[in-house]
Amino acid sequence: VHSSSNSITTLQNRLTGTNSMKSYYEEVSYDNITVDGKAHGWYESSETMAYYGAPEGGSSDSRSFYKLVREAVLAANPTVDFSKYDTNGDRIIDGICLVHAGPDEATTGISDAIWSKQSVYPGTLRVDGVYVGYYFTVSEQSPIGVYVHEFGHMLGLPDLYDTDYSSTGVGVWDVMGSGAWNNWGRTPGHLSAWSKVHLGWVTPTTISNYAEGREIQYVSGSPDVIKIPTTTSREFFLLENRYRAGYDRYLPGDGLLIWHIDNSVIQQYLPYNMVNNNENRKGVDLEEASGTQDLDIRGYNDGDNNDLWKNRLTGFTPDSTPNSRLYDGTDTKIRVFNISAAGTIMTIDIDFGGDSYAVFLDTMTSNMNAAPGETLVYNITVGTRSSVGDTVRLSLIGSHASWGTLEARYTTLVLGPKANNKVQVKVTPPAGTSHGVEGQVILKARSDAAGLIAELEMITLVRQVHLLTVTPDPRTVTVVPGTPKHIDMTITNAGNGLENITLSLDADRGYWGSVTPKRVSIDVLEIAQVRITFSVPKGELAGVEEDFELVLFSEVLIGAEGGSEVTLIPTKQIPITLVVSEVVALRWGPIHTEHVLPGGTIAYELLLFNEGNGDANVTIAYQAPDEWTLEFSDGDNVTIPAFQPITLKANVTAPLGVPAGSFITIEICAANGMEFFYSMIGIDIDQRYQLAVSGQAFKFGDPGEQVEFELTTTNLGNGDDRVSLSILGNGWESEARPNLFQLGTGPVDEVSHITVLMTPPEDARAFEEDTISVIFTSDNGEVTATFAVTLTVNPITSFTVETEIITDTIDPSKPGVNKATYYVHIRNTGNQEDLFHVGLIGLPNGWTSEFVNRMISVPANKQKLLEFSIIPPDGDSPAVAGILSFKVHVASELGTGEPVESPLQVTILANRGHSIRPLQPSYIAPSGSKLTFRVLVVNEGNVPEILTLSAVGEVESYSYEFAEISLEPFGQRVVNLTIRLSSTEEDRSYDLSVIATTKDVTNQASTPVILEVDGVPSTPGPAAVVALLAIAVVTMSFLATARRRRR
Repeated sequence: VHSSSNSITTLQNRLTGTNSMKSYYEEVSYDNITVDGKAHGWYESSETMAYYGAPEGGSSDSRSFYKLVREAVLAANPTVDFSKYDTNGDRIIDGICLVHAGPDEATTGISDAIWSKQSVYPGTLRVDGVYVGYYFTVSEQSPIGVYVHEFGHMLGLPDLYDTDYSSTGVGVWDVMGSGAWNNWGRTPGHLSAWSKVHLGWVTPTTISNYAEGREIQYVSGSPDVIKIPTTTSREFFLLENRYRAGYDRYLPGDGLLIWHIDNSVIQQYLPYNMVNNNENRKGVDLEEASGTQDLDIRGYNDGDNNDLWKNRLTGFTPDSTPNSRLYDGTDTKIRVFNISAAGTIMTIDIDFGGDSYAVFLDTMTSNMNAAPGETLVYNITVGTRSSVGDTVRLSLIGSHASWGTLEARYTTLVLGPKANNKVQVKVTPPAGTSHGVEGQVILKARSDAAGLIAELEMITLVRQVHLLTVTPDPRTVTVVPGTPKHIDMTITNAGNGLENITLSLDADRGYWGSVTPKRVSIDVLEIAQVRITFSVPKGELAGVEEDFELVLFSEVLIGAEGGSEVTLIPTKQIPITLVVSEVVALRWGPIHTEHVLPGGTIAYELLLFNEGNGDANVTIAYQAPDEWTLEFSDGDNVTIPAFQPITLKANVTAPLGVPAGSFITIEICAANGMEFFYSMIGIDIDQRYQLAVSGQAFKFGDPGEQVEFELTTTNLGNGDDRVSLSILGNGWESEARPNLFQLGTGPVDEVSHITVLMTPPEDARAFEEDTISVIFTSDNGEVTATFAVTLTVNPITSFTVETEIITDTIDPSKPGVNKATYYVHIRNTGNQEDLFHVGLIGLPNGWTSEFVNRMISVPANKQKLLEFSIIPPDGDSPAVAGILSFKVHVASELGTGEPVESPLQVTILANRGHSIRPLQPSYIAPSGSKLTFRVLVVNEGNVPEILTLSAVGEVESYSYEFAEISLEPFGQRVVNLTIRLSSTEEDRSYDLSVIATTKDVTNQASTPVILEVDGVPSTPGPAAVVALLAIAVVTMSFLATARRRRR
């Protein structure tokens, strides 16, 4: 687990911050290179550090270390666009820095820790269209010095420390030595002069003539490097001024560094990272000013102030320690002397020993390697030290002079005093030259002036050309899941050396492919057979593509005896796109046998599995017996995703006539293209118990009367049935006949007739009803039919009328109570409540009646009392004494029969009384006159009367028209009465009473009459007035008499 202090921001600062890879390389390259990038992560690996860091096969780390790189790249890929980090368009990521959690093996010595290093990914890993190539790895604890050191490798620099650790190499004077650890790695020093020249950041100034007081700037501020050539192009010297400033500020001192460069060593060992492994002849050797070559001793020191040249008069000569001789002891005559004190600018003198070295040849690249047929160009400086000039003639010699070409214009050079010229020698190893051959081509220069000869040896090392052809070259392979596919391939070595080939078949799903054998050895123009096997696991979708890359790695030996290591470099890459073929495979799930009744429907959920690896467009069909139907709810065409089941909802409907006990099959077919997949549906036909019942469902009946319902039962099932009947009802008497019967399936046997009997109770009310259910139970105990019959009681309307008082009496003599009261009982003998209307028949006009209620509601089988009174007439038609017969009339509102009339009587008691009165109460007549006036006789009783008329008064005589009269009840009659007045009467009033007496002399009535006798006739006026006044008085008197009489 990484430390919390090493956040992504911290890592980004190491990359592009103030003190970072970016700031370091901008300074040491003099802005020739800019480092940019972005930190991503952290990501978790699948294994522990020990898995990746454990030493294996002579390497400091496991051979599986590359898997950590792969894991990290793939983990970052979803959020990182790696194509942005290919700036030159070669489809290879410019560089990847992998920072791992925990310590570094180089600093801790923990064997299972990971060693910081730079390498090339040993295979093909493609992300975002680009490949992983160079990468370096550091620890999260690594300082910036480790970053810039490993990045130096990525730029093409070798380690300049002794990689076999027998010496120290260049020490602190180059970041590719131990300079990465200056200031504990926080301030790494500059690259050496050779590293900067090798990377092309510095073009050295070549000094081949005497130079006096030559200034040289400090490297932290200026790309100032001096090159001093020797008589051989293989060896030369580089001078640089190191001053403690910038990233050099933690050097052990200031001064001039003199580097002895041997291109032949560099040429030979650079590919193996062993440039400085031989301390007796290093490729890049520091000539330490102290005379003690501490850096050639293991573990003594990494460099100190005594290594620097400063304040030296004699300086660096062929006879100093160290000296300017070649490694083979040849005297170069070179002297670097009058070396100034250290500073940002130093001065030196350079001498080459006089004119004896009139001709010189110089090149920066006297040793190169080339493939057969490849042309190398050696750029060579040809010069003279002669103060008068010279003519120099050039030619090519050497064991492989035929490889070289010198243009004619370069064969003779006319040089001025101490002048030089540039020439080019082209060297081309012939096609087919074996690798490892060193081609020697020597440029020979002869001075016309002195006859001196200078030679410059150019060694061209023929490198191995890894040229492999593979047939066939399948770019696309289709593979059926679960079925291995083999591809036999022939590898031909068309290169120039023995090839030990390791084969790798790589992809994200690498387990889908393998190659055998994994290692072959092929000599030049020989072949080897290998087989690629692709095996896609079952369950993979059709059309899925996987990009494989078959990589042929050539084994290259890096290092020398005791420290060699085999490195694999990719020499042939064949992209192969694997396409998963479509497999068509459908499978029906298990289908269980179901049971169905005739006419019934079975709902199936049929499982259909697509065991193929592509979506299946399936058409469903079936074959069934006649009249059977099968319907799929989602239609006959469905799409099933790969490796998925689908549930097909289907309804199978049986025809009505299918016999019980039958077994039928329906074949179903799923077609995908021209592939057909069958299954079978099996169905058992169960007996369907079904009855149809028809008949009379509703009837009316009288209470206590048995009513018959006729029913017909039909067997609609598909088998014989034994049917039993039961009745479910509310309690009225009921039964069914027969209650057990057999039904067949034929047209004759399938029908049975049933009689259902119901009897309502005697006291059932009108419209009361009972519904019973006739339950038909089939042989299987299942109720297969019910039939409800309802009997409704007929309404019956009947009643009786009983009179409690038949005769009553009315006494007319008792005003206010003269009425007769009767009580009548109405009994409803019907079976429903009835409303009865009551009236009277036979009452004479004038008679009235009083009823409590003329309409009365009587429940069934109940009676109610009706009270009413009759009242005799009053006024002009009073009741006559005697017996009056009449009837009470009762009618049912619901009934349809005749109403009931009950006879009644009333007895009117006799009430006798009569009156007599003159029609005029007073009369005026002269004395002695005869006066006739009318008298009204009234029978005020209710019985007939015979009345005898008489008079009493002061009259001479009287006589009635009728002495005796008969009057009907309440009858009246006017009778004339004649009287004669005495002639002696005085002028005064006389009383006369008229009298009517019943024949049985039980009652008498009389009324006075006032007579005004006028003895002396007078005028009628006053008499009339008197008469009128008398009338008023008499009337009142009469009335008073009458009232008294009536009381």
